[in-house]
Amino acid sequence: MKKFLATILLSLAALFYFDFFDYLLYLLDKINDNHFAIVNDSQGSEEKIFLSPSLDSNTQDSFIVHLGYFGSYLSGLTSIFILTATFVAVYFSYQGFQEEKLRVKKQRFEDHFFHLLQIHRENVRNIEIDTISGEKIQGVKAILLMFRELMLILDIIINKHDKQFENSNFINCFNNNLFFCERLERKYLIEISFYIFFIGAGKRSNRTLRYYLDARFGHKINVEKILDFISNNKIRERIRKNEKFPYKLFGGHQTRLGHYYRHLYHTIKMIDTYHSSQIGDEVYKDYVRKLRIQLNTYEQALLVINSCSVFGADWQEYILKYKLVKNLPKNFYDSKNELNIEQFIKDISEIYNIPFDKYFEYEEQEIKRC
Repeated sequence: MKKFLATILLSLAALFYFDFFDYLLYLLDKINDNHFAIVNDSQGSEEKIFLSPSLDSNTQDSFIVHLGYFGSYLSGLTSIFILTATFVAVYFSYQGFQEEKLRVKKQRFEDHFFHLLQIHRENVRNIEIDTISGEKIQGVKAILLMFRELMLILDIIINKHDKQFENSNFINCFNNNLFFCERLERKYLIEISFYIFFIGAGKRSNRTLRYYLDARFGHKINVEKILDFISNNKIRERIRKNEKFPYKLFGGHQTRLGHYYRHLYHTIKMIDTYHSSQIGDEVYKDYVRKLRIQLNTYEQALLVINSCSVFGADWQEYILKYKLVKNLPKNFYDSKNELNIEQFIKDISEIYNIPFDKYFEYEEQEIKRC
């Protein structure tokens, strides 16, 4: 646009320049015709002599008329040139204002973004779990243990489910201590496991957990039997010792992870909003990379499972769009017994109609056999 306006301005200047001198030459020709005369001297040769305007009033009038025409023409052409120059000046001033406005907005965004990154790091450091011995486990180590607990719960749920349906797809589970009444897909077993992991067992937690399990699965599972199992302190302690966990299991982690996920979601939402309105792909990808490198492998793994629940369903679009879990290693999840992460990504790509070629980092690697 700037080059286009500059071209227009130069064209008008050239037009002004050539028309001005063209008319000036025309005027000089008129002056030449009316103010000079050709006479023969005594030797017969021609000579051009100047005629005084005072000697010929018609010549003077013609000269004045042509000067008037020239003045009017010059005035009109100058007005057009000034108007165009004013328009161009206003346009470039507006463009400069918009660029400065965008620069200030980008600066404010970056300041806020890096402030949020700092808060995220503090949130990770502040995650802590009280152990049986009275010590505290904090930060990345706490996240690792939480992931282990989630996988333990998933393993328990899958084992109980698969054992129940070795020979049948339907069981009258309300007459016994079985968890399930119908065979469920793996993704639903993962969702149930996350509710148990996130909400946990306890006087208040049981009411919340009962609500979500009943609302999501109703007659397909025996909610009360599941609650009795995870609330049984003897069972919890036996599993804890067998699996060598330093803290009491199935207590829930919503107080630790709730704020963590809300803040992280606010950060990615801000990037998405800013990207949609202001910046190009390469710039926003840089912000996403800065955010993603803050997430270690187990944070990304927990984020995927969280997105399988009603609590984190909104994460799925951003997980796909911004490749938030692209750093998960190959076969990190057991695709048969836990989560088929590649199929998970394909499923949400179909839901949100966001095509992709290679999602995971390991898909971009070239591994040559030695």
